[in-house]
Amino acid sequence: MTDPELEEMSNEDLINELDQVAATERRAATRDQDRETLIHNLRVHQVELEMQNRELREAHQRVEEATARYSDLYDFAPVGYCTLLSDGKIRELNLTAATLLGAQSETLVGNHFSAVAPLKETRHFHAHMRQCLAGTERVTSELTFTADKLEARTIQIISEPDHSQTGAKTTYRTILVDISNLKALENRLRLLSTAGERLTSSVGYGQAIEAAARIVVPALCDICMIDVVTTSDTVERKVVLFADPEKQAKLAERMMHLKTRPGWQTPQSSVVASGESMLISEVAANMHGWVSDDDRDGDTMRSAGVGSLMVVPLIARGRTLGALTLAMAESERRYSLLDLQVAQDLSSRFAVALDNARLYQIAEKAIRARDELLGVVAHDLRNPLGNILLQLALLQRPSGEKERRSLKPTEAIARAANRMDRLIQDLLDIQRVDAGGICVEPISLPVSQVLHEFAEAQKPLILSKSLELRLEVGPDLSEVLADRNRLLQVLENLVGNATKFTKPGGLLTVGAAPHDRGLLFWVKDTGVGIQSEDLPHLFDRFWQAHQAGKQGVGLGLPIVKGIVEAHGGQVWVESVTGRGSTFFFTLPRADVPANMA
Repeated sequence: MTDPELEEMSNEDLINELDQVAATERRAATRDQDRETLIHNLRVHQVELEMQNRELREAHQRVEEATARYSDLYDFAPVGYCTLLSDGKIRELNLTAATLLGAQSETLVGNHFSAVAPLKETRHFHAHMRQCLAGTERVTSELTFTADKLEARTIQIISEPDHSQTGAKTTYRTILVDISNLKALENRLRLLSTAGERLTSSVGYGQAIEAAARIVVPALCDICMIDVVTTSDTVERKVVLFADPEKQAKLAERMMHLKTRPGWQTPQSSVVASGESMLISEVAANMHGWVSDDDRDGDTMRSAGVGSLMVVPLIARGRTLGALTLAMAESERRYSLLDLQVAQDLSSRFAVALDNARLYQIAEKAIRARDELLGVVAHDLRNPLGNILLQLALLQRPSGEKERRSLKPTEAIARAANRMDRLIQDLLDIQRVDAGGICVEPISLPVSQVLHEFAEAQKPLILSKSLELRLEVGPDLSEVLADRNRLLQVLENLVGNATKFTKPGGLLTVGAAPHDRGLLFWVKDTGVGIQSEDLPHLFDRFWQAHQAGKQGVGLGLPIVKGIVEAHGGQVWVESVTGRGSTFFFTLPRADVPANMA
């Protein structure tokens, strides 16, 4: 049998062949022993050698397959691998590393890394190699790669020494990782955090707009414009900010006046109208006329050097407040969808800040108007009141003659004067509440005595309304820690309020009882009750229930709340329509320490 025939046989056939050879040996036992034995041994050795060769070929094939797999893993790994010599030259590198460096592997091997890598600054790589040669086991640095007008990329380089047999560090295993997206995410989070801090400290409307522009310039753009929707539903530009001071001085004022005109809309007006963001990654030379109305405006845009543009709506609480415009110019960066997402995140924060600033401005204006009104009312009422009281004193002055005139005019003057004085006091009290709280001087008061004296003083009012007033006071009630005049004012306001909504023949109940570590007071009536939708507004300033008509100016209950809270208590109401209402309030007991009440 020839050698090629043996090569084509399987392992099992070879074993069968050995068995056949052995059988042949036995049959040839009677023949020439020496010649047959020699031939047999040669045949056996031939078969064994072939089996060993086959095993070697199979092992070699497995090694080649493993090497190919390793080569694929090395070349197509998601990070760049390369081996650097101690002088910074490239010994070998994988395909990913070659792609990062922007050239073919064959042209890179043997060259110095700093000569073939698109480094923005070579000094960072040289510093990295110096640190490697200094003996550091693992050196990690960041390099910036730039290529033409493409956006700069941040590459993390990690090197570890590869020791020779003598222990010398002759080569360095190096990893190159593109961490541009990670750095962009870090910058995005940092920008959003900065935006939150700066916008929170900007209370005024103009301050918030200015702060928003300075947050994004130059972090996210070279030019920022903010347009807002006015009360007349027109879009008005509020700020133009350049990163370049020279352009700011020359072009900012001109760009402030790019407005919508008949037959043409600015990109900002279009975004405000649609509520959709606009991204123009590359503003071509012939597009400047599209973002402006006439040649002069187009020249302004060209002078600004706008090369990439984003316009994002400012939306807060479902309302479009304006538009945020970000543009790239001298930095030559171009916006991507990731940049648009960052701009949208920022615009939502800007919109909330602008809306809050607007509401704060409105609230400040309302407070100023209210304070001016209160001051005018108090001032204008006090002068005629003084005159009324003076005339009253003259009319009531004792004289030697027998009084011939009726006392009714003087009584009417007294009632009017007292009402005016009460109104003035209410206005001043509510102003004190807004300014930080009503001043109280609490002392220890016997509750039962105070309530009985109060009931006695209220008899004329109760009788004039054909009502009944009942007290519910326990005999052993502890003393209350309160300002006497303010406590009486609370009770008078609550009882006076109850008389307005209780029909003749109704019942008013004033009571007090122990409550936790304080005392609970209540004023109950059998009047018309309060509708459930009105309950949350009872203690609002200048608010009146629909059934109240024109009875008062809506200050009594807010003042009650202010006085009770100034004592450290609480006030609330329970009511059933058609069955009456009960107002409750708590005050501290005199025998309980203030910190435990």
